[in-house]
Amino acid sequence: MKSKTIAVILAASTVFSLAACVSSPRYSGSSVNEESVITKGVESTSEENTEASEIAKSFESDKTSESAGTTENNYHQQLKVILDNTDKWFVKQGGPAEEYYYAILDLDNDSHIEIVRATMQGTGHYTYVDIYEVNDAVNGLIQIAKDPKIFDFPDIITEDIEYFDNDGVRYFNVKNGTHINSCEGMTENTLLSVRDNQVVIVAYSSEHAVIDKDGKKHVKYFDKDSKEISGQEYLKINDSINGSAKLYTVNFKWKLIEKVQDAEKLLGESMDSISTKM
Repeated sequence: MKSKTIAVILAASTVFSLAACVSSPRYSGSSVNEESVITKGVESTSEENTEASEIAKSFESDKTSESAGTTENNYHQQLKVILDNTDKWFVKQGGPAEEYYYAILDLDNDSHIEIVRATMQGTGHYTYVDIYEVNDAVNGLIQIAKDPKIFDFPDIITEDIEYFDNDGVRYFNVKNGTHINSCEGMTENTLLSVRDNQVVIVAYSSEHAVIDKDGKKHVKYFDKDSKEISGQEYLKINDSINGSAKLYTVNFKWKLIEKVQDAEKLLGESMDSISTKM
């Protein structure tokens, strides 16, 4: 799983074939070397610091009431509930172009685990995700709601993901790469969270890359309002999105489940990533 899934995601966000590339009429930005000349650690202006701080603050939300769930993280009991409800979340594999990955997570940090099903399909390398969480009574599953206007999830089918906690909400910093054609693509930087049994996805910056007919790579950078910004401003926003909150890294243990009979063993291994507090 590791090599195949990570490779697909990297292909979606950064790698373009030089064959048959033509100049894009939509692009008029400057070219950059393959090494990428933008470096971190450049002194930022007070305006840049203010903007980054304001963006971080904009993701704060009122702390919701504490979950009425169990006081102990009885993950094994909850896993049994998930295994007793495979009809809700298990989908048979449909071949290499339609592979489904599963992981046991606790995205909202409420001690109620979720079974997450994700697949990457289509020429644009779109990610489709469904999430089911163990209910408060620990006797069934509830489906986490999604905005129907968002059909393409961030590229969550990866292993190491950064996250931070802010005012009772856990934010995962996830990229969303889209393959437009053989020499053009874009990457959105997003914060993904689950609040009140609903997925919330907010984009805070993006980049659009084009390789012209001469093989030169051109990149444009944008802020959360789709306003074009410099490469240094782009890096400053990305590096400061967590504000003063401490940044952590979690390993999502995705499993490719061929047969439902294998679910108990594989999901048990996946659950190891949250057996202790993330």
